[in-house]
Amino acid sequence: MADKKQKLERPRVIMTTDSEIDDKCSLIRFLSYTNEFDIEGIISVNSQYQKDGHGEIWIHEMIEKYSEVYENLIKHDSNYPEPKKLHSITWQGMVDRAPVYAEAPPYRDTKGSDLIIEKLLDDDPRPVYISMWGGGSMTAHAFWKIKNEYSQVMFERAVKKARMYFIWYQEIGTGGGQWLRDNVPEALNIRDEQFDGTWNYRPRSDQPYENLMGEEWMTENVKKDHGPLGAEYYSMGDELYVSEGDTPSFLWIVPNGLRSRENPSFGGWGGRHMNIGNNQWDTACDDGDERKPMWRWMPAVQNDWAARLDWCVMDYEEANHHPAAEIEGELDRVVTPGEEIILDASNSSDPDGDQLEFNWWQYYDADSCEKEIDIINSDSARAEFVVPDNPGQKIHVILELKDKGVPPLTSYRRIIFSIE
Repeated sequence: MADKKQKLERPRVIMTTDSEIDDKCSLIRFLSYTNEFDIEGIISVNSQYQKDGHGEIWIHEMIEKYSEVYENLIKHDSNYPEPKKLHSITWQGMVDRAPVYAEAPPYRDTKGSDLIIEKLLDDDPRPVYISMWGGGSMTAHAFWKIKNEYSQVMFERAVKKARMYFIWYQEIGTGGGQWLRDNVPEALNIRDEQFDGTWNYRPRSDQPYENLMGEEWMTENVKKDHGPLGAEYYSMGDELYVSEGDTPSFLWIVPNGLRSRENPSFGGWGGRHMNIGNNQWDTACDDGDERKPMWRWMPAVQNDWAARLDWCVMDYEEANHHPAAEIEGELDRVVTPGEEIILDASNSSDPDGDQLEFNWWQYYDADSCEKEIDIINSDSARAEFVVPDNPGQKIHVILELKDKGVPPLTSYRRIIFSIE
């Protein structure tokens, strides 16, 4: 039931950026995913790498590029926000140099910190996802102010609603993200370092999908014949390749069926994370590789973005759209050792009438079961397995449903089995 509820709740998102080149590239992808979110704010900040920031004018310029493809995007999804809405919530935040070096807030009030306070304390019970592409000092100041100038009840409301995803902690001292970790440990705080070598300035050649991050793929699927938004993608030097160190901070909340919002340890497009105490999370490993939790999804992620860039220029009938994964039964189930489990996705469909491919697999790194299960007919709409004798543990089974459109698109369902 949690997944069904998650499907109904659009994530409320505040994005903060220090305006590096990779931020500008991440923003192009972010704008193509705004149909999936309720965008509450886009805020320019600074960091130890961009100590003075770059203002918000460049963000408005990018939104103008988005406005040129907006009328075509809403042919594919009417939830894409109007450009004037995005302009109206784009502001300047923290750009003072002092917080980059200072060890603790308070710093100073900005429109950005005021917005964070407003959204964390409003009556909307939904979580507020704060994607930190730069320094976290503005968010730290907002929490300092709530903690020191509001009631304990309001502070607890803010803590309960906040979902912070940091692309590293980009201050020099122990302010910003580290201050939040030390002083507001109850608020969900993800510090991600898996972006290094997967999404940052130059992806490492030892991950298996380098071809999806290079010049040929970028030219064909992004830069050429995909409208003015894709054409704005920046290259580094004389080469063109994916340079989006901040993209994982919003990929983790894309409602694709992986349920990664429920728990950072579940894993999904934005990586997988381990709890290090309280509500603090750091990079986890899959198969002993701290980057695999991100790169394992790369083909689906890149195809997904390629389709959205097609939506910028194609009519609905010309482009591909996501298949609808439907599971028979609940997504959270209590089972017993030796029980035969039927996995049934026969009611799944595709809006374009494309043929579907099914792949059932156990996300062994994400679950707690000590034994790997044998899924029979794992490439069929109906599959099955026998529950191992491992009481008290959980099994995570992923349905990967891919269509045969161009580009092929993938939807998911995650079923969690609790062994009695």
